[in-house]
Amino acid sequence: MTKERALKIWEKHYKNQIIVTDFTERKMNKNYYGDSNNLKCGWSIDHAVPIDQQGKNEDFNLLPVNVVTNSEKGERIVFESNNKKYKIVSFKTLRSKYNIDEYQGKGYAYIECLRDGSEKTRATTKS
Repeated sequence: MTKERALKIWEKHYKNQIIVTDFTERKMNKNYYGDSNNLKCGWSIDHAVPIDQQGKNEDFNLLPVNVVTNSEKGERIVFESNNKKYKIVSFKTLRSKYNIDEYQGKGYAYIECLRDGSEKTRATTKS
């Protein structure tokens, strides 16, 4: 992915913010795109739903994540990152399960599955 496209995706999610956290609460610095040696704040673009699992290489399926988070997630839908378990679900599923109406279209979201069996919705991609 080009740095230009990655920065457009960053700005879609975080506007002009320079330092933010990804969905696992790991720091990212806008100036460290593609810096896989900077584990504290390097970031890359993740396919929420991996390409090999019918994910699309379109903005709605792309999100900035810390390089460590991206490595831990890999090409999985269910995964553990930063000592928590996550599962990817579609916004369509979220709207019906959680009565969430503000999300539209074909985007995806992460669901954080907590140890007590409850679920906490953390929507991270935009349609």
